[in-house]
Amino acid sequence: MPIISFTSWKGGVGKTFLTVNAAVYLASKGKKVLLVDGSRSGDAELMLGIKAEKTLYDVVLGSCSLSDVVSEKYGVSVLPIGFSLEAQRRVSWKAIYKSVKELSDKYELILVDTPPIVAGLVSRREALGSLVVGDLFYIVTTPAKTALMNALKTKMLLEKIGKKVSGVIVNRWRASLLSKPYYRPSEIEAFLKAKISAIIPEDKNVMRSINASKPLVLKPSSPAARAIVKFCDSFLLSY
Repeated sequence: MPIISFTSWKGGVGKTFLTVNAAVYLASKGKKVLLVDGSRSGDAELMLGIKAEKTLYDVVLGSCSLSDVVSEKYGVSVLPIGFSLEAQRRVSWKAIYKSVKELSDKYELILVDTPPIVAGLVSRREALGSLVVGDLFYIVTTPAKTALMNALKTKMLLEKIGKKVSGVIVNRWRASLLSKPYYRPSEIEAFLKAKISAIIPEDKNVMRSINASKPLVLKPSSPAARAIVKFCDSFLLSY
């Protein structure tokens, strides 16, 4: 199974939320899943209700082993990177890549929540370095014109470094967006020259699940959860 990276040009499009929920659902289907909190914000752990006592930063310092920092919740193993300023400086993507490779034999699926390419918490060089860790890349965006333009920039950058975009996930979709001046899904695909792998509808349950630290896919009746499940089932059929 490949390493799957979810990426975006900027934050605020729901990338971490989608990565976390995809990981939880795939684990519920019996897959051994590792979630790498590459965004370094600690948001993935927060959404899962995990308080990481040790992170990859501690491994880099030599105070513990890699197996000591992997936490588990909802059947998902989580590799926290550390989000202190010192951790940002000391834990490079080379170290993260080495750790992922070391752990890869233990898991069937590895999902990476990459930092936004223009993230403020990591340097531009490190954000670009995060794109090395991944075999399949899904670009997460919203239907807003500015977000779609950023998605196009992300796609162009990935292609420039020799990475293939597996698909685009359009988050926070509303039926009202089918009317002008908004883009229809077919127009988004034409603009980005990439296929839409999933359309996640706007859902009031999303914020509730984040605030409760309970993944939305645990409530499969939710519209957004159903869309995430559909995306994951389609992925499993492909691989």
